[in-house]
Amino acid sequence: MDTIRVPGPDADPRDRWHNAFLVPGNELGWFAQVLAAAGAAGQLAWAGVGQEIGRYLTAVQGRQRYLERTCAGAANVRDAHHEIDGELFVGTDQVFRLDGQRVEAFSGIASSLYKLLEAGRVEEYRRLAYEQRSAWPTGTTAHGWGPVSFRDNGTLMALRILPTRRVGGRSQPFQS
Repeated sequence: MDTIRVPGPDADPRDRWHNAFLVPGNELGWFAQVLAAAGAAGQLAWAGVGQEIGRYLTAVQGRQRYLERTCAGAANVRDAHHEIDGELFVGTDQVFRLDGQRVEAFSGIASSLYKLLEAGRVEEYRRLAYEQRSAWPTGTTAHGWGPVSFRDNGTLMALRILPTRRVGGRSQPFQS
């Protein structure tokens, strides 16, 4: 049964049942490591990382899916680097059209934190992310970008409209 009984307050002696589980005290260390590893996998996935995620997952969580090589072009991840508000972020980006306008969406993680996760140093990542949590920018926009969401774990999402140019009377995507 995946529920626990929560006693009611003195004024209401009826018990309530909640979906939950109990981690025995002697398993708390193991459970903390599993949560930290799952969190690390999530941070790397946000940044578009592929194979490095596998080291943090169990077989049940899909480790093999990330350890296998994929076909050419499908594994182009962690392919974007942007300095935003003075910090270098590593991640991935997508370009799409929104009402005829080309928009870039970038999701990434601070380069210093990414390097720790890539090397398998989760506890160092967690310590550094915790220490730096109040130092990340808090603005909702960044120079050269539009909306930006900085998270206290060192990740971000940024959007910007890509420039267009006129060619032969028609608006064309800007090619750098």
